[in-house]
Amino acid sequence: MDNNNVVQGNVLSVGGFSTVYHCTLNGKEAVCKTINKEKIHIFMNEVKILEKMNHKYITKLLTVIYEKMSFVTEYKGDDLFTFITESNVAKSEKIKILEQLLDSILYIHSNSICHMDLKLENIVYDGNSITIIDFGLSYMYADKNYRILTKRHGTKHYIAPEVYNGEIYNGFVSDMWSLGIIIFALFFNFFPYNTPCLNDTAFSYLINKNVESVCEYYKVNINDVPQLILSILNKILKKKEIRYNISQIKHFFRNSYIKKRHASIIV
Repeated sequence: MDNNNVVQGNVLSVGGFSTVYHCTLNGKEAVCKTINKEKIHIFMNEVKILEKMNHKYITKLLTVIYEKMSFVTEYKGDDLFTFITESNVAKSEKIKILEQLLDSILYIHSNSICHMDLKLENIVYDGNSITIIDFGLSYMYADKNYRILTKRHGTKHYIAPEVYNGEIYNGFVSDMWSLGIIIFALFFNFFPYNTPCLNDTAFSYLINKNVESVCEYYKVNINDVPQLILSILNKILKKKEIRYNISQIKHFFRNSYIKKRHASIIV
């Protein structure tokens, strides 16, 4: 891509191997991500993945500056974590966000890509639509050998237990666990455990029983959470062998909600 006129602004965030800046691209607001020089493989991987992506809920690559190991993507506002902690979000809006999440993750997985760092902080929301960002840890499978990943990375509250435990894992399956945590935090406004291991009592209840038992452990009222959401969480937040995939969850969501959009259980 051509090196257009990029004017760098304030730092938005600093990660383990990159810095993200507010910027303008040819006078229009955008985001510039610069990867640390020793992480060229991460830079090339993320650019390759972003070049493959073309979906309304996934960040769009605008230009690449190879000599600076930087690339520019569209600016969509604050992340979803900031939005839900600073706003009183209606259940109907949360359902809309969930619907968009399912569409975007289905698209990502359908392109043989697992995100590997799905979290509220990597989902931007402008009050109308989401945008999934940060594919720095993502993996693109070259074939159908889906059980070859071993590297432990991600964010503690969202990381799948098999990743945390250093097991060989399926990136698509581990993404689903992270999605489950996102949905839980979106509707309950807290995380269901501190660490994804059996020494954590809440996690033990979650993996061996169900979401309801975790809420009972925390003495949390679940009456305001739609039954649909509890059902989805209980299909995702399971051991890896029985965890639903994105196609199954999308099908379940469609049958349970899209066809019954005005059902009182949702509204």
